[in-house]
Amino acid sequence: RQQCRAVYIHFLTAYPMATRKLEDELDFLLVNVRYEFPTGRQSCIEAMACLLPKLPLEVIDGIAEAWFLALAAQIAKETEAEVLQAILTTSHVLFNRLPPGKRKDNLELLLIRWITASPKLSVQRAAWKLFTPLLSSVSNPCLNELLIKSVDLISDESIDSEFLEMLLQILTESVKLSSNNDIDRLIKEASASRFF
Repeated sequence: RQQCRAVYIHFLTAYPMATRKLEDELDFLLVNVRYEFPTGRQSCIEAMACLLPKLPLEVIDGIAEAWFLALAAQIAKETEAEVLQAILTTSHVLFNRLPPGKRKDNLELLLIRWITASPKLSVQRAAWKLFTPLLSSVSNPCLNELLIKSVDLISDESIDSEFLEMLLQILTESVKLSSNNDIDRLIKEASASRFF
């Protein structure tokens, strides 16, 4: 599989092809994020992660939202740990390849909406999973807003222990990145109400 991915990526990056042909190949990868078998999904997603650093920024700008949404949709229903890790890695690579500006800001806003406004816990959980590897890339105002939401969720008795553990990990990492001194106080208050 690894050799096949390498040959395919070399084909996509070194073989001269029309823009439409490249778009078709990138769409092929996008569709196979939902492949029936986990090994196929994992291979496709890993190919995406390997391809992203080799694509020109204008191509990445054109595919970023569609790829990000496909990865986010898959993360919400993925059951295989290796595929889940591949999704998180690829999302991180994609996000970091985007230059600062409108497209990156839009993806940040999308994550914030999923986390703060979605009534579905499964959507919030998927958004938080995507958010975790992006901590160092997210702008400080967005980070502060998400931290406040995570503190609110920690106080919620209805969330399960796996989700709680993930939130605590996010808080631990993100407090280091945040410039908001009120976050530490909020975390202590939420933790006290949940655990004591």
